[in-house]
Amino acid sequence: ELHIGAASVEADGRIVALYGGPDYVKQGFNDANASNVPAGTAFAPFVYAAGLQEGVLKERGESRKTITPATVYDGDDKAALQTPEGPYWDRGGKIVRARNDDGKSWGDISLHQALVNSVNTPIMQLGMDVGLDRVRRTATTAGLLPSSFGEQVPALSLGTAKPSAIRMASAYATFAAHGMHTEPYSVTHLTRNGDAVPLDVPSGKRVL
Repeated sequence: ELHIGAASVEADGRIVALYGGPDYVKQGFNDANASNVPAGTAFAPFVYAAGLQEGVLKERGESRKTITPATVYDGDDKAALQTPEGPYWDRGGKIVRARNDDGKSWGDISLHQALVNSVNTPIMQLGMDVGLDRVRRTATTAGLLPSSFGEQVPALSLGTAKPSAIRMASAYATFAAHGMHTEPYSVTHLTRNGDAVPLDVPSGKRVL
């Protein structure tokens, strides 16, 4: 029952490799273009990018503050998520606490190291500080489709979005292109009776 979907997208948007599963007779859909698997940790760079680009809001009414890779966050397991008004409460009346893999506490940690070591608590709090709407917007402009997102809750920063392999590769290609995004495409040229047929090939635009 294992399904595998894979894609490779160049920085200029060209889809250069795909694997969507066995042939059509055995499987009538393409796993490379399926949006049913959460992005998980692979989503963290979009939260990081949103923070670096948008800054964070610590108190209502304040101007947004610039952060850097060296900005320090609480990396402890079960750290309570904070909003400008105080702790974030779920619908059940409980304070929402971020959890790290294996329950490990890292203490104060820079955002750079939090990303490198995949520490959940700083990334989730960063998402709260930036604003989940801005995190979502950053990921969308980088290449993910709006339809791949579910509820706008703190877990969004941990990768609850379900982009296809093609779209995830396309969004990462935006990082490779230094913030320029080109919509993914697979046809580079056409000919008819030996003559070239004009194609409207996507062009890149600055998004980060």
